[in-house]
Amino acid sequence: MEFKTLRVNVESGVVSAMIDRKENRNSINRLLINELTQLLDVIERQSEIKILVISGGNGVFCTGMDFDEAVATSSPSKENFSEYMTLLKRFTTTSKVLVAKIEGQVLAGGVGVAAACDLVLATPESQLCLSELLWGLVPAMVMPFLIRRIGPQAAYRMALTTETLSAEEAGRLGLVDIVDLDLNAALKRISRRLLRLDSGAVENLKLFVREMWIISEPMEELAVSESFRIGSSPLVRQNLERFIRHKQFPWE
Repeated sequence: MEFKTLRVNVESGVVSAMIDRKENRNSINRLLINELTQLLDVIERQSEIKILVISGGNGVFCTGMDFDEAVATSSPSKENFSEYMTLLKRFTTTSKVLVAKIEGQVLAGGVGVAAACDLVLATPESQLCLSELLWGLVPAMVMPFLIRRIGPQAAYRMALTTETLSAEEAGRLGLVDIVDLDLNAALKRISRRLLRLDSGAVENLKLFVREMWIISEPMEELAVSESFRIGSSPLVRQNLERFIRHKQFPWE
């Protein structure tokens, strides 16, 4: 398949998908969500594929919502928000092992992408920040997956303070699993064991863990509804428009 937002490579049971939206700092738009979904559709039909690695180029993993697209959408629908939540849910239920390979900056919804992955690898220079509150937003769809990784208080602190975590700090919390200068070597080491696993067993483990956790259909609906309500508010839209048009931050 050919993609507009991803650069995809396949090698020895591992599919690597690099987010390729450098002009928008690898932000998340609807096309990226759709193409990641399409990619999952394809690899789930191929038993020889065991691992999907998601990365970002140009020193940025993913910076969350595409403000340009958000501002250009005059009447955002609930569906616009639910597509992102559906993708994160897909990460936690697919039979493939999802690995986030982080080199550089991770913001907002990008933290959600990483948190929903099974394993997160990061270079020492990588930085992660849950920045939604700065814009008047709430990371409602990120929080369930983040809490599952690092616990309620640590996730609440990240959201409330919007502080930037180093890879080492994120590792101590459990948001990052492996910190290594050479992520390719680290990925190769861990893939040796992952490639031995039966995809059905991986799926069973994911579904079992999901049943043990708070992420349910009512929780997902609540997260989407809150994201839509807050994201559609005049204040938030004004904050985004001022930044896009005048490069003015909400606190300025």
